[in-house]
Amino acid sequence: MVHKKDLVPYRNMLKDLMAKTEAMIAQGKTLDFILAANITKPYDATTKGDDAASTKRFVTELYYENKGLPPVVNGRRAMRP
Repeated sequence: MVHKKDLVPYRNMLKDLMAKTEAMIAQGKTLDFILAANITKPYDATTKGDDAASTKRFVTELYYENKGLPPVVNGRRAMRP
């Protein structure tokens, strides 16, 4: 069972990272720049099972979400018609 109090810190992390990514995109920063900025570092100690590949996928999805592109499903990003 998951309680709201357990999800609030995760929600706050998502909001913070989305805002940071959005701000960098507004400044014209590229995906490579955002990946190199290591924006997840403040949360690394609180998330378990992460590795460099999963962090890269996560930040890449934040980037594309903020760019308005659809998510990856079954390994493919289906573009909207």
